[in-house]
Amino acid sequence: MRHRVTAVSRVAGNAGIGIGGAIGGLVASRGLAGFVALFLANAVSYLAYVAVLAAVVHESPRREPVRGGYRQVLRDRAFLHLAAADVAMIAVGWGVFSWLLPPFARNQAGLSTSVIGLLLLANAMAVEVAQVPVARFAEGRRRALTMALAGGLSCGACLLVEVAAASRAVAVAVLVVAVIAAGVGECLHTTALTPLVAELAPARLRGRYMAMIGLCFWIGLAAAPTGGAALLGVSPAAAFGVAAGWRWRRPSRCCGWSGGCPRRPG
Repeated sequence: MRHRVTAVSRVAGNAGIGIGGAIGGLVASRGLAGFVALFLANAVSYLAYVAVLAAVVHESPRREPVRGGYRQVLRDRAFLHLAAADVAMIAVGWGVFSWLLPPFARNQAGLSTSVIGLLLLANAMAVEVAQVPVARFAEGRRRALTMALAGGLSCGACLLVEVAAASRAVAVAVLVVAVIAAGVGECLHTTALTPLVAELAPARLRGRYMAMIGLCFWIGLAAAPTGGAALLGVSPAAAFGVAAGWRWRRPSRCCGWSGGCPRRPG
């Protein structure tokens, strides 16, 4: 059931991201006062989150400490291959479309901040609509296929951005299709990733495996603006072309089982 739980969690998270992107684009169009209002509202939202935690989470189970540190995780070659593939997917599917697409749409396609906010909303709404059907589609299928489809959609989305750069007349329509494709790719990737990490991990180390894959998310998210921004300043076509090539990679061979981990019975 992990893939279904993951699907519900992502639907809730992306609803917040989409609403925030749409409202943020409208408020930011009002200049400095709009940005100040956004940051203040964001601060209040975190306080609301703390209040929900205090009201709902009354007890947290404590486990005995595990000896050996993270060296036990780093010795798992199959997991390291999966982590490397995850960094690549996050850098393109999340990082490029979160950090590089807005300045591209503003500077190259001449779109307003409100339209850019709607692009972010379209990406989030694609996840809202597609996540649960994608989770059902993935049931009984090899996870390698699911992750390969995610890579193909992310690659195609980057190539569509190149088309938008070539023609401003169709830029908005092409970018809408691109962000929707990227959103569906996100659904495919996460549907396979989270349950696979849980199955690769021994029960006593599952928290550390999840922590490592969480670190991979932030590494990938940081890699996109770090390397991509420099390329975007030189050539938008190069930035999204490299992103497309980077994402079109063969998934790890140990990501292909549709049930539990193939190397551990059950």
